[in-house]
Amino acid sequence: MNRRIVVISLAMLLGVLVVASPLKLHSQSVRNQSNKISLDLGSVTVWLGMPQSDVLLQFQSAGYEVTGKGDSRTVIVGDSPELIGFKNGRLAYATREWYTPGQDEMEIVIRALTYFASHGGTSCSIVPGRMNTPDGSADEIFVVCGERSLMFVKGKAVVKGAGETPVVNIQERIGIN
Repeated sequence: MNRRIVVISLAMLLGVLVVASPLKLHSQSVRNQSNKISLDLGSVTVWLGMPQSDVLLQFQSAGYEVTGKGDSRTVIVGDSPELIGFKNGRLAYATREWYTPGQDEMEIVIRALTYFASHGGTSCSIVPGRMNTPDGSADEIFVVCGERSLMFVKGKAVVKGAGETPVVNIQERIGIN
């Protein structure tokens, strides 16, 4: 599929979601019964403001590998490295990867947006961007609904000795780091 067609299709789908967003989008992810913004990372549900000790204990009890020290940690959930961060001993942000190499990109975009629409916020903005660095370039689209966001990235990274490598990233995030 032509990249331009994919980008246009994504833009059209995002437009439909923005028009549909007044349908009172609600969420276990944005607000669970205790009015907390939460995110499922594998079999563990975390929420903003959750005590760091509780977060780490839940991942340990579920058998997930947690690396890093201090306020930034990485949790290995299947093949995906999920990022979690703390401020003043409480969860400040968490990320969840939607895409793994080999999957149909458009299928994952549609799945992520559909989930987000049914578990997202009530007021969202779409922010496009372009990243250009000596290490590569990418088109970016952010869908931001309060403290929940989706990030779509497609581009190329320059790897020494290997040339250009395609990069695709679809990530959901709660909080701000």
